[in-house]
Amino acid sequence: HDNAFSKPSNVSFVIKSDHPIDISSSSLSFISKLIDIEEDDVDLQLDKVDGKIPRQQDSRLCHHNRHGKCLHCIPIEPYDEEYLKNHSPPIKHMSFQAYIRKLQNEASVEKNTFSSLENISCSIKEQCLTGHPPWPKDIILAYIRENSHQAYLYRCLFNMSTESDDTYESGREFLNKNKIQTLTFDNHNHETHRHVDNITFENGNMVNRFLEYWRSSGHQRIGFLYGRYEIYDGVPLGVRAVVAAIYEPPQETSKDSAQLIFPDPQEATIDKLAYRLGIRRIGWIFTDPISNDKRSGTGPVIHHRGSANTLFLTAQECIMVGWFQNKNLNKCKYSSDGYFGSKFVTVVVIGNATGQIQFEGYQVSNQCMALVRSEILLPTFDAPELGYIKETSPEQYVPDVYFKEKDSYNNEIMKIGRPLPLEYLILDVPTGFPTANHQMKSTFNDTCSIMKTPFCIEKRTRTDELQDMDTLALYLQKFAEIDVKRANSLTYKTTDILAALHLLRYLVANGIFQFSMDQIDPLFDALRNNDLNGVTTWIESEVWQTLLQLLQIELPGLSSSMKQLTPTVTNE
Repeated sequence: HDNAFSKPSNVSFVIKSDHPIDISSSSLSFISKLIDIEEDDVDLQLDKVDGKIPRQQDSRLCHHNRHGKCLHCIPIEPYDEEYLKNHSPPIKHMSFQAYIRKLQNEASVEKNTFSSLENISCSIKEQCLTGHPPWPKDIILAYIRENSHQAYLYRCLFNMSTESDDTYESGREFLNKNKIQTLTFDNHNHETHRHVDNITFENGNMVNRFLEYWRSSGHQRIGFLYGRYEIYDGVPLGVRAVVAAIYEPPQETSKDSAQLIFPDPQEATIDKLAYRLGIRRIGWIFTDPISNDKRSGTGPVIHHRGSANTLFLTAQECIMVGWFQNKNLNKCKYSSDGYFGSKFVTVVVIGNATGQIQFEGYQVSNQCMALVRSEILLPTFDAPELGYIKETSPEQYVPDVYFKEKDSYNNEIMKIGRPLPLEYLILDVPTGFPTANHQMKSTFNDTCSIMKTPFCIEKRTRTDELQDMDTLALYLQKFAEIDVKRANSLTYKTTDILAALHLLRYLVANGIFQFSMDQIDPLFDALRNNDLNGVTTWIESEVWQTLLQLLQIELPGLSSSMKQLTPTVTNE
């Protein structure tokens, strides 16, 4: 991660392909890297699954008994194009695990060993074995003397001191041997797979709380998604990102934009807290609607950028998505680098054609990640739907990036990526919520029916939300005031009291009475395992009792007896 955004320093330039390479061309250290890689749990589970799609016998075509199989009923591969195309709804991108199976089968048919996936690189090599001076000292002289783009590139590769035809031929042979090429985008080589096939929020309450900031202030908002990855049955060998909570980092907001403030002093704390609860940072979300009535801030919402059907992500947002995905790489045992692509997802809250709130999920392709990692993709000034590939300069060599499109005569033409349509870089990911028939258990207390006012969210001073001891005391008093002995009283579980990400973050990060990780770890274990007795035991501990005594100073009505905050344990 530390080297993901390092500045290119000198020497040779190469673009790697994401096609399988022969084992003879890979380094010997590749074997040791495969052994040390610990992939995500969902990948380990899918790696053990056959993945083939079963088919029923067709009475018109199958003429064998029920135990037999023929071409019309034999299971098909998870990457079968006809199946993906005819699926309802159609599957635009195969899953990453299906993509792996496709490469493995193709290598088996061609009697070629599938060894690894190669990450795309658009940067200059940091070290050159030829020993020529670093970029651009030796190469700029060649460019000035010859004014030739080809000689410019060859000199970088070979540190040439002569200018003969033989030198150019040697350069061409070197290019062909090492497969040094430009990037070309078209409808045929568009990335056919994606690492995440669906995004699901555990419940709608957490999203409503996130949107309350926009509703009350009219300002846009950014949040980080915390959750887990699990197997998704809607796509063969698919992966679903399940969102359990939204954390809002420090940011500056306005009606038109939101800007993150780096570094976040609580980032390490929230990540460690999430890890102890069995979740992790899996993506980010940002709002982009504005009210149709700008004065009152009410009425239907509209797409902030004008048209939800023609603009998916702006170039600046694509760069941000690529930056996040490069910081959260996907561990992969099939890559010689130990990683390939990313599972980090992006959710945009926009207004649809009917004026209602809509959630759109995206990822950017591995090609886009490479462009962002090399810092050569730029936003345009007046066309947010277009990017711009940086031109070569004395400070950086930039590869040629082309895209293909149809002209007015339906002829396919190639253009340089200045500007570059962003549709070649974006992968859409279906996003939604659990249905009535497929409910999902919430990790936190967002669905607690008796909690009318949850513990407030951090860093919301603009909307007069402040996390302090008074707020904590009022929050706990709501539970203490419930008489569980009354027949018509609503019951709650002990986990409902403390199963709140924003509350847990406050307990370990406040400046008055902080819990150390050692003190609060037993609570994390109990919440992660949904252990009601474990939570009850923790809130009877000395450290929690001490906090309640401090809160009594702020709110004398809050009883110090834990019996009022420990309801009768009921069967779920």
